[in-house]
Amino acid sequence: MKKLLYILPLVLIFLGCTKEQTWVNRMEGSWTLDQVQHRDLTNGILYDVTPADQRTYVFNKCKLNKDTDCPGSWSDVNGTTSFIYSVVDDGYKMRITQFGTDTTVAVYDLQQVTETELNFALIQDSNWYYYHLSK
Repeated sequence: MKKLLYILPLVLIFLGCTKEQTWVNRMEGSWTLDQVQHRDLTNGILYDVTPADQRTYVFNKCKLNKDTDCPGSWSDVNGTTSFIYSVVDDGYKMRITQFGTDTTVAVYDLQQVTETELNFALIQDSNWYYYHLSK
């Protein structure tokens, strides 16, 4: 009976962790942008548009039950740009709000979130963009 009292809280913690929080936990840290692909959906042509300069994304530690949006940033040779992000739609989408001269909001399809790989895609104005990041 005492063993059950110790195991029950762990089971409740495990069951209480949402898919969104699981993805946020996996995304935490520094990521290198390895590849960006662009497909023009009007003609089907696929382009490799990976930036020549290294770009790094940082997703800061975040608890979704305390924060509605999580802080992050991306950096390249031109500097650092801050953003906030959230994982929504039961872990299938990531919304990024980027701050700068203009504030932009984009909703990406999360395709793979592991400890070492992060893949997401965006369809916008008849264009498809695919991003591959690694730790």
